[in-house]
Order: sequence, then structure tokens, then C-alpha cells
Amino acid sequence: MKNLTDQKRKKYYDIIFLRNANFCYNSGMDRRRLVMACAIITVLALGVVAVVVMSMTRNSPNGQTPATSITLSGNLACLPFNTNPGTAHTDECAIGFKTDDGRYYSLQQLPQTDAMTLFTKHVTVSGTVVPPTDDRYTIRGTITVTRFTVQQ
Repeated sequence: MKNLTDQKRKKYYDIIFLRNANFCYNSGMDRRRLVMACAIITVLALGVVAVVVMSMTRNSPNGQTPATSITLSGNLACLPFNTNPGTAHTDECAIGFKTDDGRYYSLQQLPQTDAMTLFTKHVTVSGTVVPPTDDRYTIRGTITVTRFTVQQ
């Protein structure tokens, strides 16, 4: 901007700092630049919003999306403890669900039955699964049970 006249320098100063609103609206080229800048800012803001929304709804590390409806077959089992150092565990059995392919889930709202008698039975569990919140166990998620069927 060394070779610009004072008038042109004032013109660019007004555009940059939006000091003279009439100037921006009276000059066609400068108005286009202002509209283009607003459009770019809007697109960038929408991009940021999209990234935030996608990060909130993306798949969790265990491959399940939050609150996914599922139906699985398997057996009731004691949940395996996490083997990470510093993870406390006891000798008690936390009743959970082991699928036919060996994945473990904790269960919420399990029907009021004697669960220990069902350990040898093949069962089908339906409900919604969410990512695990308890790091004491090596599980794929927590199933809120809506249907529990004992296979014959």
C-alpha cells in the first residue's frame, strides 16, 4: 500500500475496519467483497457446527453407536475384569451377558428372576445398547433390557 494515494488508502482503511458503512454500500466491488467475506465466514461456521455434531454422534470405539437397538443370543455370565494396572476388582461375580461370539455386555433392568439358575440356559436379550461407562470390566457396552427370553 506504499504507492496508494491518500484517498485510496482511506478507502481501504474504511473497508477493513468498516468505518464508513455508506462507502461499503455505495461501491459495488467493495460490497461484493463484503458479501463474499460474510459467505466464507458462514460456511466456516457451518463447517465447525457439522464437525461438532459429527463428533458427538460418531461411532464409539467399541463399534456401537449410542442408544442402538439390538437383539443378541448367548448366556448370562460373570463379567470379565479389566486387566489394566490400577483397576481395582474383587472376587464377586458381576452378572452380565456373553454373546455367542464371545462379546460381553453389562445388563440393566434384567427381569426379577434367579439369574444364577439361568447361567446354563441359552437366552436372547433385546434392548438398547450404549457405550460402556464402567472401566472395571472388559465389556462392549451396557444393554438396557426390554425383552429377555430363555431358549428351550
